Parts: sequence; structure tokens; C-alpha cells
Amino acid sequence: FAEALASAGARVTIGGRKAGDLKVAADRLRAAGHSIAEAVIDVTDTQSVDKAVAAAETGTGPIDILVNNAGIQRRAPLESFSDSDWDALMATNLDGVFKVSRAVVKGMIARQRGAIINVSSVQSVLARASIAPYAASKGAITMLTKSMAG
Repeated sequence: FAEALASAGARVTIGGRKAGDLKVAADRLRAAGHSIAEAVIDVTDTQSVDKAVAAAETGTGPIDILVNNAGIQRRAPLESFSDSDWDALMATNLDGVFKVSRAVVKGMIARQRGAIINVSSVQSVLARASIAPYAASKGAITMLTKSMAG
């Protein structure tokens, strides 16, 4: 996503939880000739989200396009899936989309323009027993996206 948007002329900020991995990704994009900013963000934490959104808007300007693409997957049958694994998966996959979208959409509404792209999965409609919680999180993202589009 970042490479395609940068190639189309967008000013791009990429975000990620791990600073080292984020730098590697940003450096790879810079080596390809793109101007890329980076922001460390934990999409499960509202303060981190607000800080990263503010940094992105300070660094590259108002956010016109948001791509929510953070996600984790844990494979286990439902009966052996722990509460902590469920909570971590939902916090990243679903709550992250909600928190980042909420932080960004305020500016989009004020400017009367913008687009939010929420990356889901085919698993939102084609579930498998071994990834039921993941499928549930992606199904919820699909419905959240439909509701946001209103």
C-alpha cells in the first residue's frame, strides 16, 4: 500500500509497533526513491494512536487516505483458545481499526474529504474452525467498514 501510494505521489507515513522493523520497511521504500515518514504506533493503545496520528499530520500534512492494515493471527481450536489470545487478537485486529479510524476521521470530517481503507480478509466470509477468533475479528471489520461508509 505504502509503495503504491508513494508512487502515485502521496506523502506517506508508515506506522508499526516495532521501531526496528518500521525502520527497515521505511528504508526499503526510501531506497526505491520514495519520501517516507515513519511513526511508531501501538494500535491497541489510544494514547499511542493519538500521538502517532499527530506526528503523521505534523510530518506529512493532513491525512487524506488511511490504510488500516495491522493484524495478528493465532491458530487454535476455539475450545483451546485462551482469553489472553482472544483479547490480543481483537485488540489489534478490531480495536486498532476503530481507534485509528476514530483519530483520523475527525480531521477528514472537518476537511470534508478523505478515505479510509480497512484491510480485512476472505476469512471474514469463509471461516475455518482453526481460526474462528481471527475470522470473527475480520468479519467485525467488514461490518464496521460498512457502517462507517454509512
